[in-house]
Amino acid sequence: MSTDLSSVKKILKDNNISFSEVTLSDDSYLVDISDNGQIKLSQDKDINKQISSLQRILAALTIEGKPFKSIDFRFEEPIISF
Repeated sequence: MSTDLSSVKKILKDNNISFSEVTLSDDSYLVDISDNGQIKLSQDKDINKQISSLQRILAALTIEGKPFKSIDFRFEEPIISF
């Protein structure tokens, strides 16, 4: 179910999520969000579902004006650290 790095970058761009870098680490993709924190996306889950969920979370955090340190999608529910 693993997706390659260039595909992950394309999906992020297609969903208008601005990032500075995407790297591969163990079982996850690390996405550095421009002007904010880091996202951990699981290689074992549907990347499109994770990114659409990320989009909703980022929209809510932007509305609330909350910067975050990290959002981790490797678990059942995303874990957000502030």
